[in-house]
Amino acid sequence: MLITFATDILLVMAVSCKVGRPYHIADINFRHDPDQDLYDRFYASCDQLHYFDTVLLSRTLGVNIVTIRLWKAHKTFPSRRGTAHQVIDWINRGKPERIITQAELARGML
Repeated sequence: MLITFATDILLVMAVSCKVGRPYHIADINFRHDPDQDLYDRFYASCDQLHYFDTVLLSRTLGVNIVTIRLWKAHKTFPSRRGTAHQVIDWINRGKPERIITQAELARGML
């Protein structure tokens, strides 16, 4: 048998080892991953964002607009899962908004 690559060596070793201790693996169901469900719901929600929506989220969450655009492009995910849930909920509620006057903004009424 000619072995050409390191992966071939591992394959030969795995196939040829029939004695010894049994090989144990974790019994995990990978078909249902709740984190992946959250990612999918978050990115599907972010697909519905327009530029004005990204501005609203940026101001509300205190993050840069580029961050929101990266979420929309499926490049990054919020560091806090609660933020992802809030964004999904906000979009599912129809993206409600409220108007803050300059006087309220000056008094810190956010």
